[in-house]
Amino acid sequence: MIKIIKIFKVCFIGIFFLQVPSYADWQLIAENDLGIKYFFDSEYVSKKGDILIYQVLENHKVKTPGGYLTVLLDMQGNCDKFSIKWDKGEFSEKPFDFELDWIKEPKLLYVRNPEWEYPDYDSPWGKALKKACDLKL
Repeated sequence: MIKIIKIFKVCFIGIFFLQVPSYADWQLIAENDLGIKYFFDSEYVSKKGDILIYQVLENHKVKTPGGYLTVLLDMQGNCDKFSIKWDKGEFSEKPFDFELDWIKEPKLLYVRNPEWEYPDYDSPWGKALKKACDLKL
């Protein structure tokens, strides 16, 4: 009987955690002349040594040459050097659903760039890095 109760507790806890939605805090940080909107998720930022890890979402009004409307990028940033690296991305031919907070039919592609880049402060990438650095993790 005790084993049954333990199994029930484990199953209940597992189901509970799978059902709890986790919504991002998407903040619009830039929009360009092509209608591409860039969003930053302040809920996702973490730190590993001197490196910040964060996400940037691109929502395109018109499909990219690759046929995508949504691009969700995992980024790495160094606040002291104000530099960034792209780590990986999820690409979708469908627009991002902010209500459900997820990408429909994503394709995971690695877009890793091994070299650090130094974005302009006013670029979407610079604004995202500044927001991540301002969190003072």
